Amino acid sequence: MKPASSALRLNPLRHGWVFLGCLALLFAGCVDGGSRETMPANVAEKGDQDPAELWPGRPSLDDDPFLDPLHPEYMAGPTVVHFPEEVHVHLTPEEFSAYKGQLQSFMETNNDGRYRAHFQNHYIPETFPTDSIFELYVRMWGQWDSIGVRNRFDHWAVRYISPFEEGDVYDVALAEVDIRHHMVFEKRWTGNYRNFGRTLSERYPGAEVTYMDTTWVNDKGDTLLRRHITAEAPRFLYAVRGHDENGRSSRICWMNDGWQIVPEVVSLMDSASVAAVEAHQSEFGTLESRPRVSGR
Repeated sequence: MKPASSALRLNPLRHGWVFLGCLALLFAGCVDGGSRETMPANVAEKGDQDPAELWPGRPSLDDDPFLDPLHPEYMAGPTVVHFPEEVHVHLTPEEFSAYKGQLQSFMETNNDGRYRAHFQNHYIPETFPTDSIFELYVRMWGQWDSIGVRNRFDHWAVRYISPFEEGDVYDVALAEVDIRHHMVFEKRWTGNYRNFGRTLSERYPGAEVTYMDTTWVNDKGDTLLRRHITAEAPRFLYAVRGHDENGRSSRICWMNDGWQIVPEVVSLMDSASVAAVEAHQSEFGTLESRPRVSGR
């Protein structure tokens, strides 16, 4: 299959915002029109699938010291990824070493606010058909961070990883991952906080969504609200590996399930390779049903 290069030459002024809408699904998970906001605060919304048992060293939300609002390194602890026993990893030792290192970097660059490196190093270049869209994403994420909205991936538990299947443009491997995604908002108290929970509950259909609110009075006498929202959900995560001059590249990029509704990405993926890794997951994976995303 040859890449449809002509399809990628988009006019950023004419097509940019449409493309951004598709990319929002690709980056952060897909929106399910049937999702709802869960209220009141401090309740959990039970997901469709039972989460994996806590792995050794994977703390619960209550036991993670870096989620304690009084901890001096609140939301700033080390980024940890938990991997399964070898029987659930169908990669060569060299591939697995590269996989672990690059998934770690994917999460750390996000958590540290290094958005240029995050998008440039961990997404296929065709994700951004023009430099202007790439720069727009870097700026958007930086502005989001600068207004006090913190975003963090941590303690992901990888259940299973398929082998890489070769494609004409990209090789692909499929993983089952129990994702833990935190978002923290801080604002002056106005009595209107309900919409603060909508983002993650819509991004992860069927997730267990937990809210933790903290209020305090600052030295100016203003009452402040911090809302910490955590979504925990099983997800499919696709690892995508390109080809270099010497054959297979060691660079791995990442795509959430839901990339199938982004035409510019679909045109680059080898359907036979995708079908092969999904068949392997059906036989050797741990999830009995596919985690929900929109468009299915």
